[in-house]
Amino acid sequence: MTNIILLTIDCFRYDRCGFNGHHQNTTPFLDQLAGESIIFDNAFATGPYTTESAPGIFAGQHSFNGCYFNSHAWKAIPESSETIASYLNEHGFETLAVLSNPHMTADRNFDLGFNLFRNLQTDGEDPKAKTEEDNSAFSVADYAHDIKTRMRKYDSLLTPYTVPYIAHRLLQMRSGWPAHRAEYVLQEFVDELTTAVEPVFGWTHLMDLHAPIHPDVGDTSAFTNSLFRSRLLVG
Repeated sequence: MTNIILLTIDCFRYDRCGFNGHHQNTTPFLDQLAGESIIFDNAFATGPYTTESAPGIFAGQHSFNGCYFNSHAWKAIPESSETIASYLNEHGFETLAVLSNPHMTADRNFDLGFNLFRNLQTDGEDPKAKTEEDNSAFSVADYAHDIKTRMRKYDSLLTPYTVPYIAHRLLQMRSGWPAHRAEYVLQEFVDELTTAVEPVFGWTHLMDLHAPIHPDVGDTSAFTNSLFRSRLLVG
């Protein structure tokens, strides 16, 4: 049987790909791959953001089928769902996932069917795993999100919250950006693939294009080189 690799990317715009007619050389590797592949020109998501669309991709579920902690804002895959991983696992595939999206967690059942499931972004803890009775301390991340919400009320870039927000980003540059870089995630993923027993189904998810974009990958060519450096993902 053939190995299957699934690569998903947050905020990846189809209309910014060279093989779809974009005028800049944004996706040279994908353009080459597209010339040897089947391309779907039309696709429909089950929701407008990750927690609503991901259950549709992996379990064929509409977003209203799975709420997380009784919240309609945060979605999960229902526990009884069949997923791509569980189906392939039942048909002889070793299944593994190395992810970097904080919403795709085992608590939300994204690990269904995987022999190995690692979410590098959450270190095993779901950032939204709080019940109404949870009175845990207000975190730095919560504070930053609150600042962003307040800044949206202003038309100008200069607001009472501009300086603390910039300070927060500078601190993140020293201590670690909100999302892991593609190079790190892909290396961890490839390391797991090399020890897997074939046939294998592997899934990895990248966050580099999701805001805030790290200053080092603001240049298109730099991101492209880091994202698709390893051809093992499609070999």
